[in-house]
Amino acid sequence: MKKKYKLQSVLGCIAGLVIAIVWFFFLEDRANEFYEKYITEDAVIIFAIILFTLAICFFTCRLTYELGHLIFGLISNYRFNSFVLFGLKLKTLDYNLKLESSYTLKGVIDSIISNIGVSFTLGRGPIIACSMLPPDSFSAGQYPFVLYLIGGFIANFTQILIAAVLYIWLPKGHYQNLIFASFTAIASFFTVVYAIEDVNKIKILKSSEYERQDYKAYLIGLAFISSGGLYENIPPDLHYPPRDYNGFFSVAPAISHSNYLIAKGDYKAAKELDQLMLEKGTKYNKYMKDSLKMDLLYWELIGECRKEIIDMHYTKELQRVIKLRTDKLSALRVRYAYERIISKDEAMAKYILAQFNDVLKNYPYPGDEMVERRLISEVDSVVDSLV
Repeated sequence: MKKKYKLQSVLGCIAGLVIAIVWFFFLEDRANEFYEKYITEDAVIIFAIILFTLAICFFTCRLTYELGHLIFGLISNYRFNSFVLFGLKLKTLDYNLKLESSYTLKGVIDSIISNIGVSFTLGRGPIIACSMLPPDSFSAGQYPFVLYLIGGFIANFTQILIAAVLYIWLPKGHYQNLIFASFTAIASFFTVVYAIEDVNKIKILKSSEYERQDYKAYLIGLAFISSGGLYENIPPDLHYPPRDYNGFFSVAPAISHSNYLIAKGDYKAAKELDQLMLEKGTKYNKYMKDSLKMDLLYWELIGECRKEIIDMHYTKELQRVIKLRTDKLSALRVRYAYERIISKDEAMAKYILAQFNDVLKNYPYPGDEMVERRLISEVDSVVDSLV
């Protein structure tokens, strides 16, 4: 499934580039005259305009996409939970709307950097994200999701049409034309990529009732954690072991279940779940597999600490992945454990712990924070017991 998804993403990128080429070279009636007259004289300005438009599209397309989910989610009787925009969060609290700031300026910048090219819901928390709750009037496996998911595409397509109309309708001026033409082309690219992702989700959700149940658990679970809920209090229908280890959405409730077990102090069960997911989740993507390997390495470090098992998990590739995930609490926790227990490098461990605490300063999920702090303290307990 992941390989197919990656192929579709590549095809989406190609489709977006084709749209851009067609727009610039075939739909502009004075394209040749434009390039002959301005490309040499105004190359720097043109390049700057395109870069500026790219940056604007990067954020406006995602904002429009999330607003589309908000609007069409409400039409589908979903309930609004929260909307995050550059560290400002509008959320429901006791059925009232509340606006709060979840980041410092540095935190916003760090999140933008960590999200570029990856996702708007990774890194130190989302920078643009809408959280909606499926309607309660439907069962876990039967609820409307098509209109909710394609809402982002509809909103982005509307945005492209407006830009195209402005391009045609407004008086001609070569810089002005370039701005609207660039915006239309680049926005088309992002829209195609987002549309492929959502169409893929719709196909998956239509294929299995388990997938629909897991997706609903993911949406509600995300809202629960985003609202400050702790894993030890998470409702039982939002966390459970995978019923299909290769289910596309089964990962979310499984991770919540692992965190629930950790919050309850059942490390043995959490380790067994991670082991099963790594063994049976043959279709997991590399990011997920690396995350499970990191967790298994951690369990070994604070448990039996067998050198052959540690060497098996702590490969050069995993070391590289861990060092790259400088803003991920789990990666920093594993590095901290390795430096204290195996390398016995207290100076490096202290430096990593400072990075860990720095990430926590802007971390928006108290449930994850509590779990990770508990696992860090386990490392300290192990080291103290060895003294």
